Amino acid sequence: MGYVQTTAINDQAQDQAGFCLRFAQKVFNTKPYGYPSAWIAWEATAVKHYDRNFPGDVVSPVWFSHIGNYDGTGNKNWGHVVAHFPGRGYLSSPGNGYGQQWFGSIEEIERYFRATCVGWSEDINDLTVMAGTPNPTPPAPAPSQTTYTVVPGDTLWGIAVHFYGDGTRYPEIAAANGVENPNLIFPGQVFVIPGA
Repeated sequence: MGYVQTTAINDQAQDQAGFCLRFAQKVFNTKPYGYPSAWIAWEATAVKHYDRNFPGDVVSPVWFSHIGNYDGTGNKNWGHVVAHFPGRGYLSSPGNGYGQQWFGSIEEIERYFRATCVGWSEDINDLTVMAGTPNPTPPAPAPSQTTYTVVPGDTLWGIAVHFYGDGTRYPEIAAANGVENPNLIFPGQVFVIPGA
């Protein structure tokens, strides 16, 4: 891929359980931006990849959807974020207490935190952690393309029914958007709807 680190990485970062975003900010040596949750920080990242093809030559932020009721206002998506260290594993804030926790796989993190990996990013807190222009802007869809933003409860089948009148055409949407597992889509994802 040719990415290179553009920031010092702190693999000794430590923090309290429940403060994964603050922990990740320490790992990537970024200043806090005041995002109230990792999920909102994920939504604010400039360059997202909705896959698990993490770069093999640079530490990258990996983001998760995580639903919970941590502030007494009902269940909502708080998210979770870890740092992928190629050839070494995934560094996370701890599940309880203070410190850090290493994981060997995404599946292990998903089970432990009851979270679902949504992808990785090339930036965190507006700091580019990989080679490229500072604060890159994701490419906008071509004007002739139809897009759809996923909302809670959506499925690719249902989206295909909405746009094509035929749910069996969901693989077209999955292929056009690099969705590897059609059963794992998340609110906030923006899909190009080919041929709509």
